[in-house]
This record gives sequence, C-alpha cells and structure tokens, in this order.
Amino acid sequence: MKNNTYNLKRRQNNDVKTTNNIVEENQSYFQELHDNSIGYLSVMVQEKRANGSQKEVALIENSISFIKEAFQIYRDRPEIIRQLLKIKFIFPLDISERGLYGRIFEYYEEQYGIHYGICLNPNLSGNGILTPYERTRLYFFHELGHIIHEMWKLDVEKEMQKLVNTKRLTSDAAMKFYDGFCMLDEACTQERAEEIAYTIAGKNRPSSRIISFGNYQVSTNFDFYGELQILSGQFAKTLRGIGKYDSDQFALSILSKRALSSNFAQNIIFEYTRDGHTDDLINLLTLMGALKEASYASFGMGKVDFNVDDVIETTVAVCDKLRDYRERNF
Repeated sequence: MKNNTYNLKRRQNNDVKTTNNIVEENQSYFQELHDNSIGYLSVMVQEKRANGSQKEVALIENSISFIKEAFQIYRDRPEIIRQLLKIKFIFPLDISERGLYGRIFEYYEEQYGIHYGICLNPNLSGNGILTPYERTRLYFFHELGHIIHEMWKLDVEKEMQKLVNTKRLTSDAAMKFYDGFCMLDEACTQERAEEIAYTIAGKNRPSSRIISFGNYQVSTNFDFYGELQILSGQFAKTLRGIGKYDSDQFALSILSKRALSSNFAQNIIFEYTRDGHTDDLINLLTLMGALKEASYASFGMGKVDFNVDDVIETTVAVCDKLRDYRERNF
C-alpha cells in the first residue's frame, strides 16, 4: 500500500473496552474503519487496481460486520482487542491478485507504530456448504488470525536471531526455523477460522477428505491449507496437555486456542528447553519450515529444492518420537 496516497482518519480515544456492549462502545472505530476503507477503495479505482463495483463495496461492508463479530468473540481478551484496533483498512485485493483468497499487509508510522490492513477477494464462490458470504467470513477470520498472531511473532524473530548470533543455525536454516512457526500460524488461523465460520453459519464442518502432499495422502476437512492440518496436529501432540489425545485434528484445535496467547511461542520454547529438547525443537521447526515452503509452492508461490516426501516422513517420525502424554503444569 502506498502510504502517501490517502490520509488515514483516526479516532482520538484508543482505550480498550471489554464489555458485553463492546461493539456499541467502539462505534467510532468502526466508522473510522469504514471511512478509511471506502476512501482507499476510491484511490484503488483511480489507480485502476479496482473497479469500484458493488461487489467490492459489499466486501468492505460485510467485512466490517465480520470484525464486529470478532469484537464480540474476543470481548474478554483485551490483548486481542488491541490487535483488532490496529486494523485500519479493509479492501479488495488488486484486480491482478484475485487468484488469491486474501492477505494482510502492515505499515509503520513513526507516530502510531504498526497498523494493518486486510485484503480479500470480492469474487469468492461458495464451497458447497458455505455460501460466498459465509466463505468470505472464513477467509476474513483467517487473515484476522494472522494479525492476532503478530502478538508472538516478535518472540520468534528474537529467538531466530539468537540462534544465528550463537552460530547454532545459519541464516538460511534460521529462516526455516521461523517458517516452522509460520506453518503453525497458517494451520492455527485456518482451524480457528473454519470453526468460527461454520459455527456462525449454523452448519456442520465437512467430513474429512484425502488430498495429496508430495506423494503422501493426507486427511483433512480444511477448505484450504489441508496439507498442514494433520502435520501441525502431530506437532501439537509433542506438547504437554495435548499429546494425550489421539486425534490430530483435535490436537490442532487445542493448539489454535493456545495460539491466541501472546506467550504462545515463548511457552513452546520454554517447554522444550525445560525438558532438555532444545535441539529437537530446532530440528523439528526447521523441518516444518520446509513443509510450509512446500505448501506455498504447491499453489505457485515459490519452489522447493528438496525432497518433500523425505521431509514429511522425517517430520512425522520426529513428532511421534517426541509425543508427550503428560499433563500441562505451567
């Protein structure tokens, strides 16, 4: 986004209110979000990045109703509400990007710090269970999940830098370590978005189906990122309080709730370190980072220079070896 093309409107009071009337008490924020978004859509039309269609306008209007739902869902979590208040724009993906479902962007201003925007495809179809409107909600909550997870991403960056500075990992390997947490980010946001979308729609989540990842057959009921669902669930079972459950899908569901904490990454690192498995965590997250890279490559974002099947097989074996059946005590 070009920061110099639009003057951002801001409310004066940024206090977080967490009550049952949280939507009513934050009306000035929603009005600000609406004005910023419609205003920026006009800029996009001028720059021929959007056409100003009714679908594009409806996307903004609908998404503001979705963020109101998010305020209600997380009304007792002030740290999450603070993250939501950092969302200053919602607008359609550029015309040239509408092969995607959505993405987030962040921008930094010296006076106000980091703020976020959510971009979505205004042309999403239904999936046979969810209508186009309901499926748009799913991907709104997916992108919103990434913004929530920014609460703990800085901790991962610090850990990554420490591994490089102490020469435990090369820069390339440390980036894969970081991407291992990004794999959990993608899987947890998708799990939570699926649960929210189907619950609000009053519909049952679909039955599992089999998809291919490399030469492996993977079971999933995700709308997208299905190849990451079970593998992330298997990682989840290496953590105390989760490994006692056999279902990889249920394990991921628990992990996705933990990921709403700003201490999510710190807690994982602490648990592995306390148990004397720091090297195992580094190895496992590096493997998972490669799998995240392979997942992105499967829909045209980048390419891989390693054997995906070997990485999957090794990751599954390491997760199985590290599975922890104990209760969580911290």
